[in-house]
Amino acid sequence: MRIVTSYGPSRIDRQQKCLRSWISAGYEVTAVQSIGEAETLSKSFPQATFVETDLVGDLFGKPSFVRVKALLDQAKTENVLITNSDIELAGDVALFRADWLEPDARILKVGVRWDSNPRVRGSRIFKWGLDAFLITPQIAADLPDVGLAIGCPAWDYWIPYHLHMIGYSIVTNSRHNLSHEVHSRAWSDQDYATGLKIMETRYSIGRQQLADFIQEKTGRRHLKHWRHAR
Repeated sequence: MRIVTSYGPSRIDRQQKCLRSWISAGYEVTAVQSIGEAETLSKSFPQATFVETDLVGDLFGKPSFVRVKALLDQAKTENVLITNSDIELAGDVALFRADWLEPDARILKVGVRWDSNPRVRGSRIFKWGLDAFLITPQIAADLPDVGLAIGCPAWDYWIPYHLHMIGYSIVTNSRHNLSHEVHSRAWSDQDYATGLKIMETRYSIGRQQLADFIQEKTGRRHLKHWRHAR
């Protein structure tokens, strides 16, 4: 299994730390970037293999953000784990590998992160989004390009929702292996509205119904919201 992500131009130190965690665990890392970004970012992340794409976040007005489809294309011939670039691999690597073995047909494995906050002692499971997806060649083929971009809202909800609609089961991994440091959000209210509009237009599903679906499928409805420091 290979790790596939997309790097951003800010919080470089944090992303470098996360990259080192994956490399130390024996994984190869591929970074998919918009055209022109790879040359600059590769200097900060020399251990990663860079791939450029012209599939970018046009619908969000973000030409440097990469569409999810470009990351899915990395799974045409092998399994990959798509994850956000600021997710650190922590804990027992052997258990992590066992958790992310290839699933049975028509099963999507998703990962829930654990957030740490300098203002709050310890860490907690993140209540809302998803940060890791085991993508097989079959899953990659079953996911169309709907314009959603990694780093913008709704992409992490779209993958499980679309696959659920065509008959996949969702298996959630909430083991304390995916570690994340809370930070100010990198997207705007307009980005949020755009992501929800894509989902509403394509699937006739609203914000609350979508959130309820994800909460139910990932076993997090009972969790209290942990407000992040801004």
